[in-house]
Amino acid sequence: MRRAVLSLTAVLVIVFLMEPIAQVEITRANFVPAPTFTISVLSPKEAVYNSNTLTLNFSVVGSDWHNTARYKLDEGNFHAVTNFKEVSREPMPPMNWFGKQYNWTQYTFLGTDVISGLSDGNHSLTVYNGYIDPHGQFFENGDPVTVYFYIETSAPTPTVPEFPCLMLLPLFFPILFIVVLFRKRKVSDSHD
Repeated sequence: MRRAVLSLTAVLVIVFLMEPIAQVEITRANFVPAPTFTISVLSPKEAVYNSNTLTLNFSVVGSDWHNTARYKLDEGNFHAVTNFKEVSREPMPPMNWFGKQYNWTQYTFLGTDVISGLSDGNHSLTVYNGYIDPHGQFFENGDPVTVYFYIETSAPTPTVPEFPCLMLLPLFFPILFIVVLFRKRKVSDSHD
């Protein structure tokens, strides 16, 4: 009986030691590099705005075609992007991953949405790239990008004075030089 238990224990130890090695080989054989994405927010920029309605414009460049985008305003709920579409698709040179070459394509998407009803003060806007599963759940894919901006609708609009005298100051010295030069010439001509 004791010999059977030792034999069974030895077999189980070997099986448990071999199982992780087998998993690594299976995983490596079927592995495809994970998609990568870069998000660039074109507007709003980190600035002060005197309107409570802004346009969100951003791009997503990545190695996967089936994606969508969402954004959060001030760490609130996810908002769907109204207009998100693929604008280009470009085959790239093969990528070497664990000694194997993988063909891949670079996709570029543009997204646009109108954000309205912004209150005066500081705001943050975070854009997420991801995908929607068959149950309609949004999952992030890659690193989100956050921009910070300030809304001040009561800010005065800068005005330009009617006659900007100071703008003519750089012209004063060349004109003075020309007047002095001609006056000197006129005086020297009259003495000859």
